[in-house]
Amino acid sequence: FSHILTFRYSRRKGTRADHLEEQIEERIKAERSEIIRLISEENRLDYMSSMVGKTERVLIEKVNSKGMAQGYGEHYLPIQFSAPLRTKNIFQDVVLEKVNPADPPLIIARI
Repeated sequence: FSHILTFRYSRRKGTRADHLEEQIEERIKAERSEIIRLISEENRLDYMSSMVGKTERVLIEKVNSKGMAQGYGEHYLPIQFSAPLRTKNIFQDVVLEKVNPADPPLIIARI
């Protein structure tokens, strides 16, 4: 999968969990959360890289003033490519060429 959602357990008064012994320190929760976030990002980039060379159908969500279209493909990955027609809300088949590891990462493609 391309994304892991993680969150820190939050102790709430009045719940059974509030009375449990051996509560985990906030520092440890933060460390564990960061480890999972880094693993998630590495897995996401690996998954995106495994898609390079494949054809994907993209729903164009936006086109900037330079004619670069961006949308999501069938595998819900963000994809960017040059769109000569500059039309939004249409599907376009593209070939996935490379991963741009920007924040957030996206796949660069061509028509």
